Amino acid sequence: MDNPDKIEKKDSVDGTEYRIEKKDSVDEIEYGTEKKGSVDGIEYRVEERRRRIIVTPGLVLGSLLILVPLSILMVRISPEPPIGLPDLELPSDELNDSDVENRITFGEHSLIERESFDPLLETAIQAIAANEKDAAIEPLEDYLEQRPNDPEAQIFLNNLRSEKSNEVYNIAVSVPISSNPNASLEILRGVAQAQFELLSSRRASQAMLRIAIVDDDDKDPDNENIVAQEVASELAARDDILGVVGPYSSDTSLATIGIYEQSKLVVISPISTSVELTDHSDYFFRTVPSDRIAAEDLGLFRI
Repeated sequence: MDNPDKIEKKDSVDGTEYRIEKKDSVDEIEYGTEKKGSVDGIEYRVEERRRRIIVTPGLVLGSLLILVPLSILMVRISPEPPIGLPDLELPSDELNDSDVENRITFGEHSLIERESFDPLLETAIQAIAANEKDAAIEPLEDYLEQRPNDPEAQIFLNNLRSEKSNEVYNIAVSVPISSNPNASLEILRGVAQAQFELLSSRRASQAMLRIAIVDDDDKDPDNENIVAQEVASELAARDDILGVVGPYSSDTSLATIGIYEQSKLVVISPISTSVELTDHSDYFFRTVPSDRIAAEDLGLFRI
């Protein structure tokens, strides 16, 4: 029996027919023998495989590790602004400095709301905030033995170990923790794993990465992208931040891309798929295909 929640739509692209089935929600995108995705909120499924694209949050950081060393020379050091870039009016002071700083952490405070208080994690965070970082390592290790799937705590521990290197570079991960904690945690898990693997494969004399976790959204829909713009302005103003993983949504990427571009800060988004972002900036990259690619692929099949 047909699923009553589905809405079937037939159309064509360049004379090639295709069928779109719309559901109330889309849980995941999967590329394989059965291909699923969405264009403008409409779910599609293709039963013949044309290509295989696997995107993981770890790939985001891996791509950034390749691009950032080049961007240091091309982006953050170049004294001249990009040709043709208009003067950008940065957002007004909707948030005070302390509000913005509270949305960014290397381990000095937590951005994740947890179901219960944990003394081990709290002890570690207080030690980091007091600059007694060696005292934070053991409680973090004990905490992660009990909760190994906590990416924020893992990044805090990775940061402490990375700081023992003679050379450390900082990268920010900008995600909507306040409004979309589950999606943010998934991205942070990939980043934490990539950072851990880098840390495990290098000697203390080699360069390491510290990760700044950033909450670029809040729970008030009326704020639109004001918070994201304020946070982007703060990250762009920091000379020690060499790249940004994020933002999460296309709307947020479009709202902040000018701020990052004016400051010559490289950004790689793991999620933003809007066609408006294609060739929008020399400083914006993404690890997912655009909505145009998905639509064109639909036109290759007859169902």
